Amino acid sequence: LLGGLAPEIAKAFFAAHVAEIRHCYKDGHGLVLQVDVVENGSVDGCSVVDKDRDRPDVAECIEPKIKRWLFPKLDRPLGHLSYRLPLKGLAQ
Repeated sequence: LLGGLAPEIAKAFFAAHVAEIRHCYKDGHGLVLQVDVVENGSVDGCSVVDKDRDRPDVAECIEPKIKRWLFPKLDRPLGHLSYRLPLKGLAQ
């Protein structure tokens, strides 16, 4: 995880939002979310890296949802976050 957000806060944030994207990626072991977050906590840009295979449909499903997320506000922009999201093993 990069960007200055404490790992425990990031993990809790992503875990709280995983239900919004789980249906987009049912058959994978996990993926990497790359998110650009500005000072007010809104998402300025994002991309999905699917390590298992090239699946543009996964990114097309997930990215619009991530762009609606609002991260905790900080004194400065979070910048570029990169977070490995294991979809298996997270609460359904």
